Amino acid sequence: YFNLLNHLIPYYVKEGKTYLSIAFGCTGGRHRSVVLINSLANYLEGKEYKLFVKHRDMNKEEIKIKSDL
Repeated sequence: YFNLLNHLIPYYVKEGKTYLSIAFGCTGGRHRSVVLINSLANYLEGKEYKLFVKHRDMNKEEIKIKSDL
């Protein structure tokens, strides 16, 4: 997806857009999505873009459901 963003972001800037939201989701929001967005942030840090990273579900309590299955 880095190549896709490298291609698309300059067009957003050229059109005068002031922000771009990118979201990743996974079942719990604490592992895969966190790794993906941190990887993307590290990649984009070297560019001229201002970044704001928010991990929405990192501090939510985990709900465990017991099942007879």
